[in-house]
Formats: sequence, structure tokens, C-alpha cells
Amino acid sequence: MEDAAKDLSIRRESLTEHLAMALAANDPYAGLQFRAAAGIEMVSADHPPILFLGQWACLHLHCGRERAQEFVATGNKFLGALWRQFILEGRLSEPALWLKAFYWDTGVARTPEQAIARVYDFVIGTERPDFVPT
Repeated sequence: MEDAAKDLSIRRESLTEHLAMALAANDPYAGLQFRAAAGIEMVSADHPPILFLGQWACLHLHCGRERAQEFVATGNKFLGALWRQFILEGRLSEPALWLKAFYWDTGVARTPEQAIARVYDFVIGTERPDFVPT
């Protein structure tokens, strides 16, 4: 029983990264399976906002909806509020996956580099270096 609880805890720790990876791979159903494997049936208000975003995005796409204006607007809302947390926690690869899923895969950015450079739109007080594409 202790091993099962430990296993669920490990799965929950990496769940947001797995959701971002499923979205970046254009496989939202896999994201929903990761959520279930972590023992979470439905994300609620007491879960971290990034987990809510991942669940929402996976459900949105799995139900056949597009990566259109509503998808990008929801990503902007959540990601804009979470950049400081990502940076302070040293979580840098996961945000790159979120940027890909919400900006490159939707066509908002023309290249992966432009999608990743969107971080400069969110981090207040940080200027975009000259060599970073706009």
C-alpha cells in the first residue's frame, strides 16, 4: 500500500509536465490518461492553476475543439500568471512545452523560437535581447 501511495505521489509531481508534453505531441487523450494514472479524476480549485490549464486544454482538444482564439486566450491568462513561479522553481523545460502547445501549434508564432521567445511578453522587467526573434 505504501508503494502505491508513493507511486501516485511521484506521478502527481510530474503531472503538469506530462500534460504539457501530451499537448505538445498533439495527443490530448494521453494527457487525460496521465491525469487518471496520477489518481486524479477531475482537477479542482485546490489543485495548482497549471494543472487546471493542462486538464482544460486536453479536454478542449479531446472534445474536438480547435486551437483557436479561446485556446490561446486561456493559455495567455494562465501562463502569464505562472512565469514567475516557473522561473523561481527552476522549471524551464516545462514552460517551453507550454509555449509550443499554445503559440507554435496554434500558428500564433511562425517558428518554435518565436514561441519560446513569448516568455519575454510575460516576464515583467525583462527586456527581450536583440538576438531573440520577435
